[in-house]
Amino acid sequence: MRNRYTLCSELLKQNKKVLEYIETHKDTERIWIDLDKNKVFGYSTKMEKENQVPGAFNSGGWYNFHFSPDVWIQHADELYKVFFRNASSLHGELKVSDELLYSSASPCLDISGSRCLVIGGGPTTEENIESIVDLSRDYDIRATCNHFFLNENLFQIKFDYIFLSLEVDLKSPLLLKYIKKNNPIVAFEHGPANRLKEIYQFCKENKVKTLFYITRYFSRLGYTSRQIVFLGLNGAKTVDFIGLDGFVSSEVKHSFEVDKAAPSFYDTENYHRLGIIFWDYLLNNDVLKSCDFNNLSDGNKKCLFSNYKKMVKEGKVFV
Repeated sequence: MRNRYTLCSELLKQNKKVLEYIETHKDTERIWIDLDKNKVFGYSTKMEKENQVPGAFNSGGWYNFHFSPDVWIQHADELYKVFFRNASSLHGELKVSDELLYSSASPCLDISGSRCLVIGGGPTTEENIESIVDLSRDYDIRATCNHFFLNENLFQIKFDYIFLSLEVDLKSPLLLKYIKKNNPIVAFEHGPANRLKEIYQFCKENKVKTLFYITRYFSRLGYTSRQIVFLGLNGAKTVDFIGLDGFVSSEVKHSFEVDKAAPSFYDTENYHRLGIIFWDYLLNNDVLKSCDFNNLSDGNKKCLFSNYKKMVKEGKVFV
């Protein structure tokens, strides 16, 4: 292993590539360099060149946030109206902070001071499934996402929060069975108008406790990363997680959907960079740094981001 990625020192900030990055980005307090590729990366947003179409909210790219901190608040109310207004009867009071907006007409759990467990769909979850099921009983709050209910072992865990994306069929009999049995809070992010209609019908027909939210943080690491951030921003004392692994090999199996392949846009180098900024954000954000985040997959070769907490904290990531 060698030092591939490094946090910019004041000296490195005189590097031509770094100066170009500073000129074209808003949030430049913490900048990293890929030493092999001389590639500079950091807290990029959808408004910047990492987006395929800079400024287009629904365009994909290798950014890490929706907006920079200085404009997030002014955009939050607009985002809420655009994406969630047609299901207003499912909402409660809109709450907006420097990093998060959310609304729920259902009583939400008090996350403040709690010990939380987030279970993602990466291969390390299934590899450790028996111990994870046992371990889950020791937490105050348990969260997961998407097709977790297809894993018969995870189906037995009483999750407090389940985060469902566009890929999940809200009419799935197995999902509905799980919700009826366990009555979790079901969380949704932004999406197209037709999805909101599906959510509205789903909630009304099944008397579901709902939560609508958008974190300022948003990257291709996916739902598990945003669950972790959501819990941390709501005052969790500890957030342990497993199954946020990336794709180290085409031979490893997803823990929710055995035949699920890596997304078409997958790129290992870019995923390393996303993982670094994810941990940099957890460790240095004014709110999040008071929470103890732990990757239960540290040391596992199937996890692309193994031991990133320690390395990012030290400003040098070895791969």
